[in-house]
Amino acid sequence: MKFRTKTVIEMNDHSIKVFQASLTNNYPIIFGEMIDCQNVSDDGRVQKLLNVGRTKGFFLQGSQIILSIPRQYVITRYLDLPSSNMQELRSMVDLQVGNHIPYSREEVIIDFVALHKGTEGYTKVLMVAVPRDLIMRYEAILQAARMNPHKISVSWIGQWQWFLRHYPLQQTTTVLVDIDSHSSEMCFCDQTKVFISRPVTLGVKEIESKHYEEFLVQLDATMAIYVKEQLGPPIGQIILLSSDSHLEELKDEFQKQYKVPVISVCTLDKVALPKNGVWPPLLLSEKASITSILGFLQTTQEPSIDLIPSEIKMAKTAADIHRQGIRLGVVAVMALLSIGLCLSLNFIKNNSRLSDLEGRVKEAKKQVALINQKKDQIQRLRAIIEGRVVLADILGEIYNVLPSGVVLTNLSLDQDHHLSLQGYTARSSDINDMQKSFVSSSYFDNVNLDYVNKRVTMEGELNYFKITEHIRSKGLSNDKAK
Repeated sequence: MKFRTKTVIEMNDHSIKVFQASLTNNYPIIFGEMIDCQNVSDDGRVQKLLNVGRTKGFFLQGSQIILSIPRQYVITRYLDLPSSNMQELRSMVDLQVGNHIPYSREEVIIDFVALHKGTEGYTKVLMVAVPRDLIMRYEAILQAARMNPHKISVSWIGQWQWFLRHYPLQQTTTVLVDIDSHSSEMCFCDQTKVFISRPVTLGVKEIESKHYEEFLVQLDATMAIYVKEQLGPPIGQIILLSSDSHLEELKDEFQKQYKVPVISVCTLDKVALPKNGVWPPLLLSEKASITSILGFLQTTQEPSIDLIPSEIKMAKTAADIHRQGIRLGVVAVMALLSIGLCLSLNFIKNNSRLSDLEGRVKEAKKQVALINQKKDQIQRLRAIIEGRVVLADILGEIYNVLPSGVVLTNLSLDQDHHLSLQGYTARSSDINDMQKSFVSSSYFDNVNLDYVNKRVTMEGELNYFKITEHIRSKGLSNDKAK
């Protein structure tokens, strides 16, 4: 689908920011709003977003929607993994995530970026994890407001894209300090990647009170991690980003502390006003930052981090295929009707209009060629759709195979019919019995027990497991099995 506009939404406990830009030269801002959500329920947030959707000049049709997750809600970890293959790295991150964060694998949505290759075939990756409950909550709010996101990314990716747009020739590593009304973020980056990002629980009010010490403490701590992990070259400059231009004293403090060039930038000065000629009043009164939003809006580059849950991605893909199939079918029928009408009219023409008939026949042949192309596309779509899994049979077989003591916490299925089950049980023998039952089942092959982890919980010692298998042709739709 070709988008005409891009809409970026950023949500936190205090507010919702909604901005839209045209995907033309210079990406002009065509709409902007900041909504006060302090002590507002999720239903109240939905209603406020619906009101935004009714605003004159704001159109969601044909717009790519990106949800930006603030850094304060994101967990990051650095992993050194023995591979450079992206698929292998993804599998390794998926298996190891539970060992590095205070959540189980089922409780988070994850993604990662490869930073650089190390010695002996190892790759350093930056793993990103966000609690599943938060993602599903924000997804539910946006769906209820008819603003289904195409991408869910993290704020520092937008800050980095802002840096690439406004400092394309900067070659040294740069620290971006993005100062919002209630919090701030630090992003270490260069022209190729983001090395590290850190939330800071200080905002505009603390700066106005001249509480600079904590900013320096946080930046010192982040620089220590940057050096310890050997993430990149020495820092070349610091850029202070805000919607307020009064940062000179903070700039001087940073300059004295770190002995590198420090630049203060009012991001609102770097972009033209929205079409209505004014910035949102709450944005100005709160001195809130929209650096990340501007970075997402004013680029054609797709976010390198996408936290859309896999089950939502699969549902959207199936819906897109279904809609495309319907459109192609309608086009083919209309083309056939047009050709039929054209030929009927030509046959009743007299001999004096034979040349006109020949011209129409040539045009009809062109239409037939187009129809054949459409038929080929429909056949390819039909081949995709016929590969769907009969879930009722599969779920019934899983129900028969599972021992009574097993509790499933996650079940996922990919487009190649690979099934993954995760859960726990108090008896380790249940896992052995279950694996044997899956192996002997006529529905599955390539059954593998990926891991078993013992954990002590308030309910006693539990055995957490993950089993993967492939669905045989018996479990596919009848047409595909034939």
